[in-house]
Amino acid sequence: MNAYALKILRPFADYFLLPVLYFVQRRMGTRGYLMLTAIIVGLFVGGAAVLLRYLVHLFPEISVWLRANGLFEFAVLLPGLGLILAYLFQRMCSRDGVYDKSLSRLIYNTSVGRVAMGWIETFSHLISSAITVGLGGSCGLEAPIVMTGAAVGSRVSSYFRVVREHRSLLIACGAAAGIAGLYDAPVAGAIFAAEVILPRFTITGLIPALLSTASSLVLCKIAFNAPHIFLLVTSGWQTEALGYYAILGCLCGLFGAYMIKVVYALGDWLVIHFPKPVGRLMFGGAVLCGLILLLPMLSGEGYDSIRLLFSGEAEKIIADSPIYALYPDPIHLVLLLCFLAVVVKVFAAVITVDCGGEGGIFTPSIFTGAFLGYTFARVINLLGWGQIPEHNFIAAGMCGVFVAVIRAPLTGVFLIAQITGGYVLLTPLMIVAALAFFVGRFFEPWGVYTRVLAEKNLIPEGDRYRSF
Repeated sequence: MNAYALKILRPFADYFLLPVLYFVQRRMGTRGYLMLTAIIVGLFVGGAAVLLRYLVHLFPEISVWLRANGLFEFAVLLPGLGLILAYLFQRMCSRDGVYDKSLSRLIYNTSVGRVAMGWIETFSHLISSAITVGLGGSCGLEAPIVMTGAAVGSRVSSYFRVVREHRSLLIACGAAAGIAGLYDAPVAGAIFAAEVILPRFTITGLIPALLSTASSLVLCKIAFNAPHIFLLVTSGWQTEALGYYAILGCLCGLFGAYMIKVVYALGDWLVIHFPKPVGRLMFGGAVLCGLILLLPMLSGEGYDSIRLLFSGEAEKIIADSPIYALYPDPIHLVLLLCFLAVVVKVFAAVITVDCGGEGGIFTPSIFTGAFLGYTFARVINLLGWGQIPEHNFIAAGMCGVFVAVIRAPLTGVFLIAQITGGYVLLTPLMIVAALAFFVGRFFEPWGVYTRVLAEKNLIPEGDRYRSF
């Protein structure tokens, strides 16, 4: 929100909105005032989520136009261009040359009571991530919308003079509203705030968080009336497949630990070998364009590819890959490329974010889990070891890798159940989530957001994150 807009809105807020809120506070008390401000936060963040989703759907039209006009070579270069444009925008928005786009710092700040965030963060993450992902960057939008929601919560709590001990809660409400608006998952958003953002979240804090997520989701539903991100058609799950769900949970834990280790190892490697941002931009742009050229499913969030997996049309995923012309056996090639996507997706995500773009690991973990679950179930069926429903294992894989990477088991279960409509799979999801959590923790003690804090000894003694 720029200074001109603030100048116009401030008289309205000073002479109308604030007196109304103070009246509500006198009549309803501090708790009622907190509920009302949580709803306001949710509405603002819902509007931000609508804007982000609109921008991300708008940018790919550039690639469609280029391909339609025979300019394929320019379309291939769009992911690299997205890194450059996002980096330049971040430099414009940075203060003292620092542009923080990691959730790790947000988690640390809320855990120690640092609740001040700048106005520029209420929109900068939206635009930067929309450019990155919209032009083909291989990452997710969850970290930017969470940062945006937290900034909105911080600014609203400051302007409406919420008592300091409640400001961290409103930041968490903003983060929860961001997840709800982006994924159509209000319960998962509230649980995400409790499991990830605030280490000392109490059960009473769920009420304002749920109010924020509900108001955000209502606004998003008005703008985008879609039932679920993915449509999972299932009649249930079979007890005979429980052993396979257990094996998949262990595999998800292994791949989750693998993703965390790659995130930090590759990030350090890039800084060592390309200490200057321009070098990382050039290298990252070239590698990213090459990866997406060979594996088009790595482009953007990858939701279209996951939908094809759910609909049983996996062969369409490989149609645009040049590898298809070299190895035209669709059955084996689909398995090969799906497994390759499981291994390579994290590299594409790290290169996208660490070389200039902005995004998160949240969605890449879901993407990796979907392809892992499909590959696992497909191999079992082809080998004749059983006939298990592949779409159920796609959903279970999404949950398992997400939990192993983020270390938020309840969020993973409810998020996948809500975005797929697969509530009937809650029991398999819980089994996969639990096994993925403990196997992932065995090989990598810390989650992707907390490892950097642990390495810098920034996690206080007695903090709940130490048990993760």
